[in-house]
Amino acid sequence: MIGRGLFGGASPNEIAPGAIFRQRELVSVAGQAEVIYVDTDARGIPHVHYRFTVEPRSGCGPAARHSENRVLALSAFRETFARKA
Repeated sequence: MIGRGLFGGASPNEIAPGAIFRQRELVSVAGQAEVIYVDTDARGIPHVHYRFTVEPRSGCGPAARHSENRVLALSAFRETFARKA
């Protein structure tokens, strides 16, 4: 389990398995991340493993939806996915 200090003062429950965040600054598509798990690498840097889904905001239907698993350092994840869904 990752402790409070690695989250920059935020509650560990904010970035935890099952939490969903919306991506910043996307206009024509909706991007969201569902946290799978958080761990640290060999150097002690925390990383968020998540399922990223992109869906056009209008008119393209479910065929245009795309999902894939990704990994970001916790600090980069917090900058990219600032708003909890």
